[in-house]
Amino acid sequence: MSDSDEETIMGLMSLLDDVEPSIDLPSRRSDFPDSVKLRHFSVNENGPANFRDATVLGEHTTILLPPSEGVRCKIGIYLNHEVSLTSYTTVSAPVFVSDNLKATHRELSDEYPIGKHELWVRPSELENGIVRFKKRDWDLSRGFRKVTAARWPRFIITATVYQVDESFRTFVSADFEVRSKEQSNKARAARGLSEPVRRRRTPETEARATKLRAIQSDIIAMREEIELEKSKSSEYETRFRFMKAMTANNKASAEISSILARVKC
Repeated sequence: MSDSDEETIMGLMSLLDDVEPSIDLPSRRSDFPDSVKLRHFSVNENGPANFRDATVLGEHTTILLPPSEGVRCKIGIYLNHEVSLTSYTTVSAPVFVSDNLKATHRELSDEYPIGKHELWVRPSELENGIVRFKKRDWDLSRGFRKVTAARWPRFIITATVYQVDESFRTFVSADFEVRSKEQSNKARAARGLSEPVRRRRTPETEARATKLRAIQSDIIAMREEIELEKSKSSEYETRFRFMKAMTANNKASAEISSILARVKC
């Protein structure tokens, strides 16, 4: 092998080193932190679920991305089953509620082409990392029963955040199902479960139900606020420790180091 051939091969190998690893299979996502939070999803016997044909009460289905200063973030949705990514197993990405996010996705897709199961956002354009999707524009779980050999196939959302230097980090959500309102009733009957007692609606019961929904909404909002504050606290503590480490043995930063030493983190 000539020197020029060896140089060519080494150059190709270096290109391969920069290729982003595939995350289409659960086994390739197992080490990523589950920092993508699901909001305004329902819960069924198997965990989180989006009953997409149900009435939207206050909010569409939402994900909460971890705090980030990245320049762009690629959101992906996958079947959470060990199946290869093909035209039959590729899930269509849900639809943004925000027209601004739709425009950003189109703009970034021209420069960074992605698949139909993926979406682009800019973290700087998000309010506290919140991304809202239209409740009804999700692929149903039942459409993937054959390829997954599962009665109720499950999905998972990934978020890959890119920095200015093109370094990146990936996060994942809990897995979930997407069902229609009718599927829920059929599933209960198939499991031999009776339907819940339906009480006649009156102005009094409707008023109590409205009050209960408001309380539940407040609880969810407070939990989201607590999660956000925890994330901010963790990020600030990390930055503080980094500053202390950088100034600890630097004579030019002795005064700064002295001030930081007196701060209780």
